[in-house]
Order: sequence, then structure tokens, then C-alpha cells
Amino acid sequence: MKININELDNSKIIIAEHRGDIVGRCDISIQFSLYDFEKTGYVDWLYVLKEKREKGIGKKLLEGAEKYFKEIGVDRYYLFTAENEQAQSFYHKQDFRFTKREVAEKKLT
Repeated sequence: MKININELDNSKIIIAEHRGDIVGRCDISIQFSLYDFEKTGYVDWLYVLKEKREKGIGKKLLEGAEKYFKEIGVDRYYLFTAENEQAQSFYHKQDFRFTKREVAEKKLT
């Protein structure tokens, strides 16, 4: 099954490749508030192969998400983090303000 990313209006998948192999993935989505019509971004999934971690790939994936969010007028996004300590350590290094252990938000300036 192949998904045409350009057809997904409110969802995107960012892929990290190294020498032709996929080594990471970041799934993002945009939600529109019916109350104030504000766009909010969400990072739904971020994954880097275990043997490729600690090489800046996750950070680059988040930077790609932030770039896209900014391009379409999103000034805030939320990240739903994994509960494992390695993931928590990574996210805490990325300048998020944690409101709960599993939910973090970041103001894009």
C-alpha cells in the first residue's frame, strides 16, 4: 500500500533516510478549532531506529515538523510523548514546556 502524502490535507509524514534506507519517521497533523478557528499542530508519532538514535535524526525530524507548521501558519504544537525514559530524555532536551508527563507543547516564535 502506498500513500500519496500530498493528498493528506491535515496529516503529513516526514521520513528520515540514510543511504536510501528509512531510519526515522514523524507523523504530524493539523487541527482547526471550531471555537476560534485557530490551527494547532500535533506530533502524533516520532520514531528513529534504535541503532540510529543519538545522531540528531529525531531533532531533524522535529525541525521538519516545525518548519511545516510555521509555513502553514501554526504557531503552537503539541507532542504526545512515549512513556519510556529514553524518549522522555530526548523530549526534555528539545525546549518543550511539559504540562503533564505524556503531553508537551512548544510555542513557535
